[in-house]
Amino acid sequence: MKTFSFVFFCLISQLVFSQPQQAAKGHFIRFYKADNQVKVYINDSLTYTSKVFDGNPDLNLDVDLAAHLAKGLNSIKVELYNGYENNDYKEDRFWEIRYEMFNNNESIDYMHQFSSNGAAGLAFEYKHEVYKK
Repeated sequence: MKTFSFVFFCLISQLVFSQPQQAAKGHFIRFYKADNQVKVYINDSLTYTSKVFDGNPDLNLDVDLAAHLAKGLNSIKVELYNGYENNDYKEDRFWEIRYEMFNNNESIDYMHQFSSNGAAGLAFEYKHEVYKK
């Protein structure tokens, strides 16, 4: 009986703790691609800087915006920087960014841009407007 109870407990624990976690409530950005570094500004204040991603990995990176938003209309600017920390920009001609903005887990905006134009440094910039009640 003890063995059965232990096995039953293990199965129930596995079911409970293996459930996917819910994303943050409120406003957040989920980055799927960021080649090579992304910065997020809210109302002209830098609120997030990513690490420099080597290559173009698939991401699932959530950035919480809710704590930084004021009531009313907010400006959210996303910047993508192409190149590596050692400033060897000549070897990195391609850049890509793909992200989605959410409010309470509902998609409110989506962006996907890429190029092989050889742009180094600031390669992409876009401003979104978000209203917080």
